[in-house]
Amino acid sequence: MLARLPRAGGFGRYNPPSTQLLLWAYNVITFHQEDYLMKTRLVRIGNSRGIRLPKPLIAQAGLTDEVKLHIRDGAIVIERASTPRVGWAEAAKEMHERDEDLLFDAPTPTQFDEKKWEAILQEMFTP
Repeated sequence: MLARLPRAGGFGRYNPPSTQLLLWAYNVITFHQEDYLMKTRLVRIGNSRGIRLPKPLIAQAGLTDEVKLHIRDGAIVIERASTPRVGWAEAAKEMHERDEDLLFDAPTPTQFDEKKWEAILQEMFTP
């Protein structure tokens, strides 16, 4: 049972009497199993039908606004539209083999590169 507590000072703070116990209830939905079973209903969306997916389920699957749908063994499968950085490692290896992985511009030395590192080295290695 939750009790509403009186306002104190009009600033939205609550000043509970020392004899009352303040309890908070939270609903936390977590999904730990890979094949979590949940029943839901199809809802009408114009001439189509849709389902509502809980936010934790969307987050755990890594879904964004765009997804891929396909049928597998009589089931509708919802997947991420793309996997970030797919193929980057292979492309980097191929660029290295063709000697195309060089910087566009030569590195520009900074004051640290020109002077300050020598002072730091002397400070580190001077007894």
